[in-house]
Amino acid sequence: MKTYRLCEECLDWVLPDIGNCPHCNSVLVEGTVDRQADPLRDVLGELAPIIDGSPRLGEFRLRRKGLPQPGMMYVTTRGLLFLPHHDEHYPGWVERKSPGATLLWALASLVWAPLMFIKLFVSNKRYERGEVRIPTPKYLAPGDRDELHVYLRHRIGTLFVPQSEIHQLSYRRHSWVIERTSGRTLKFAAENDKTGGLERAGWLFRHPDWLHLQP
Repeated sequence: MKTYRLCEECLDWVLPDIGNCPHCNSVLVEGTVDRQADPLRDVLGELAPIIDGSPRLGEFRLRRKGLPQPGMMYVTTRGLLFLPHHDEHYPGWVERKSPGATLLWALASLVWAPLMFIKLFVSNKRYERGEVRIPTPKYLAPGDRDELHVYLRHRIGTLFVPQSEIHQLSYRRHSWVIERTSGRTLKFAAENDKTGGLERAGWLFRHPDWLHLQP
């Protein structure tokens, strides 16, 4: 079974294609890297507090399959870092799966078709005590430089987009679309935008260091 691995060329997590990255064809090398000598430290740069003294753009949903979608976007001196939310587990009420009841409804509707219409108004959900998973953002401060490459290497779904590799930037249908010189096009949507991500992104691309990418 294939598992996601980090491509150090694309700076993205991918499903290997016979040991290579499906986007850039680079060989995906496994193994441990010395934390202090990790070359990705310089590639990612430092967190850049250029928007109201904070490096955070806000919470976004990266539209993709197979990898975590909600996460926090950060600005660094070298580009954009997308850090997926981690799951926090809390006690709560969870839905109890009862495939038998669903099967009975399906069989009964074969005998009398209107039952499928009636089912729309009848809930057979049952709940029980269990663990509730809540996606939770990771908040980083400007001094957390030593942690950036660690997250990229070890938190599946973390993504870095170097500023130098952003070919085109556009705003479409409540989402920022980033087209890269290599690798797949990325689409970031602010799902509830409580953190003002869409507005803050607009401020970022009016900043002198990012002005050349203004859509």
